Amino acid sequence: MEIFYKLIEVTVTLIEDAIIISSVVAISGRRYAIKKHILCVLAAVAAMSLAVSGLNRIEMFSFITPILGMLIVLLISRFLSSGALLLRATACVTVYFVIQSIDYILFIGMGLLHGTPNEMFSTFMSPGPLRSIYLLLNKATDIIVFISLHKELHKLSSLRNSLQGLLFGASLLSYCSMQYLFSIVLYGDYVSLQIASIISFFFLLCFMSVVIFALLSVTKLEKRRSDNEILQRTNEMMEQNYQRMHEDVRVDTVKMHQNARLLHDFHHHSAAIRELAAQKKTDEIIDYIDSMLSTSYEAIEFCNCGCDIINAVINCKALEARSSHIEFQYHVDFHEPTNLKPVDICAVLANQIENALEACEKIEDPDKRIVRVEIRQRNGFALFKVMNTVRENPFRYEDKLLTTKTDTSRMHGLGLKNISDIARKYSGSMQTKYQDGMFISTVLLCFSPE
Repeated sequence: MEIFYKLIEVTVTLIEDAIIISSVVAISGRRYAIKKHILCVLAAVAAMSLAVSGLNRIEMFSFITPILGMLIVLLISRFLSSGALLLRATACVTVYFVIQSIDYILFIGMGLLHGTPNEMFSTFMSPGPLRSIYLLLNKATDIIVFISLHKELHKLSSLRNSLQGLLFGASLLSYCSMQYLFSIVLYGDYVSLQIASIISFFFLLCFMSVVIFALLSVTKLEKRRSDNEILQRTNEMMEQNYQRMHEDVRVDTVKMHQNARLLHDFHHHSAAIRELAAQKKTDEIIDYIDSMLSTSYEAIEFCNCGCDIINAVINCKALEARSSHIEFQYHVDFHEPTNLKPVDICAVLANQIENALEACEKIEDPDKRIVRVEIRQRNGFALFKVMNTVRENPFRYEDKLLTTKTDTSRMHGLGLKNISDIARKYSGSMQTKYQDGMFISTVLLCFSPE
């Protein structure tokens, strides 16, 4: 049985060292590729286990051993992790605090079940059944905690240096307080034991709450940062795309005017031919020429308000509306130069009109597909108002705007968030409402004249 107990001792030491090193590296970031990383971690675990076993041989239990263990982990992480010293030190102290908190809580709990902890101390520190049960239960708890949290540990690296320093100080203070409380448990009376146990649980609970809150905050911050990066890139690409499309429209407009002049000249020539043919009384030629003269050219009225990006968006969306058999009306009074960035104007207006066109396309009757755009400047305010007919009330369930998109591969909701963020950026507002069969989107931006 002695060999079996020693095997358990070696196994739990390896498990604990593996959890400590893996957690510290997960927080501070690994340096190598996964295969090389695993080999290096295994080698580091073996080396650390030998070192810890040597320290335990000198003194079976010592409060100094964990301190030396932290220094060893800090040194090992220098070669396994790409994180800075502060991040690795914070990770090291935090991980040791959590693991030893679990150790002490289980120790106190089992001590209360089998006698006072100071009486059980020598029993738990000597190889035997109770120590083996304690060690297995202890490391099983460590494994469960590690598996539950290891995918979230890397998020601590996103904390600013000041927050890392704060977490390091809190962990170090909590660790020292925990060690002091545990010494009271071992050498104090029963009343002190109860108080120390309660305080220990309180410290652990508070610390874990802080860590969880930090992780949730970092997660939310990361998501917001990712969304903002996506929106920024999308807005820039959208602006460039509409500018290119607008240039194409300009080229087409020039060609259209050239064709109009040719058509005008053709009318004159045809009129002359008609008179010549009339003198010869050739009815067939007259009928043929009349049919050619009756041909009309449907002119397209392009927006030209003085703001290139508004022209680009309106003209491109007008062509899209025509191809989808949607009546597209607009009134633009935007002549004064402003400090509004073209990329932001594009993001607001393009998202508003795109949502309107998508809603109209779902209406079966083409005669009921209507989009009206109104853009005005007044007294330092820019108004972007888009109205469109809809198939049904989008606010039919409470006051939440429902998406009508069926393509689950796209990120829905970012368009409205984009508009809302830009409105907030310019101290403005965004409002959406349903009235008389129309969905109305209104965005108000404050600007300074240039």
